[in-house]
Parts: sequence; C-alpha cells; structure tokens
Amino acid sequence: MACAFATDLGSMIALRGLQGFAGGVLIPMAFTMVVTKLPAAQRPTGLALFALAVTFAPAIGPTIGGYLTENYGWQTIFFINTAPSLVMIVALWLTLESEPMRLRLLKEGDWAGIVTMAIGLSALQTLLEEGNKDDWFGSSFIIRRNVVAAGFIIAFIWIELTVTKPLVDLRLLRNRNFGIGTLANVLVGFALFGAVYVLLCRTVSPTRPPHRIRRFVALGNVVKR
Repeated sequence: MACAFATDLGSMIALRGLQGFAGGVLIPMAFTMVVTKLPAAQRPTGLALFALAVTFAPAIGPTIGGYLTENYGWQTIFFINTAPSLVMIVALWLTLESEPMRLRLLKEGDWAGIVTMAIGLSALQTLLEEGNKDDWFGSSFIIRRNVVAAGFIIAFIWIELTVTKPLVDLRLLRNRNFGIGTLANVLVGFALFGAVYVLLCRTVSPTRPPHRIRRFVALGNVVKR
C-alpha cells in the first residue's frame, strides 16, 4: 500500500522493489503450506485452489485495475489487496500453530544459486524489455546484458545441479509427470501474460487517447503482480 503514497519515480521504484522482495516468497510459501499442513486426502483440493488463485489474479487484475484507475485514480490499485490480506492474516493467526524461528537454517541456504538467479534473470528481463527499443544486438548495452544473462543463468543451472540443497532442484524435471506439468504451466503463463500485450496492440488506434493506452500498460504490469 505504501506505493500509493509515492511522490516521484525514485520512491515508486524503491517501494516496488521492497514489495517484490517481500511478495516474492508468498507463492513458494503458500505452496509449501498446502503440501505440508494439509492431510494427504485434502492436498489435491488445496493445490487446485492454489492454482486457481495464482491464475485468476493476473487474468482479472488488469480489468479491475483499469476500472479503478479510470474512476478513482491510479493510487487505488495498491489498496485492492487490503481486504483479502486482512482476512488471510486473521485466518493464519487462528489456524497455524506457533513454532520457534530457526534462523540457523539460513546458513544452509543456496546463496550462490540465489545470487546467480537474481542477476541472470534481471539481466534477461532488461534485455527483453529494452531490446526492441535499442535495436537489439545493434546496441552495446543489450549485448552486455545478453552476456551477463547467459553467464549467470548457465552458472545458476550448474550450481543447482551440483549442490546438495539447491534453491531449485532441477533434477526433478527428469520425472516425466513433473516435467510435463512444468511445461504446461509455462505455456499457461505465456497465454495469460501474453494476452495482456496482445490485447493492448489490438486496442491501439489513432482515435484512442494516448493516456488511456499508457494506463492500460501500467496496470497490466502492476496489478498482475
């Protein structure tokens, strides 16, 4: 919600960074809780509800965000999760058993994998977002991002295949069912997120006000997260 009170681009970027840092753990944490806290007989239902929530948010987010922005201002999109978050906090407080923090486990973290993944994916995202604007490999900036992305992603894959406790156990992809399921999930992601930009291209016209197009782009990127 702090993003709604940003006064300039710098503060917005900083607050969005903090939001991503905190929110990035929600999906793996939720998945872990479904697998570890629910009885075996209830896990399929829990996983189905988890998948529904993960896919519903980016599908409906741009529509709700566009409506709120047009009628109540862009700040309102950062309050859209307030009510569900309060309900979730109360539910977790009442149902989860209290357990002591085990900070010593941080020493066993795959920090090399975390660092290489963060740098590699950040460089890759920059490459894909800025490539078209900067004439792709005609730009030295894009070439450097490509080298960084390739180097760190390759290092990440090598680390994950060799360490004892990897951040992402890539060996699981050898399992046929898990590998096919992962591929299907990737394709669903392409369809969901790609549709936002395809729809944008279809809505651009000489008669459509430019500010409405910019709002659509911004909401498609902000609300879906």
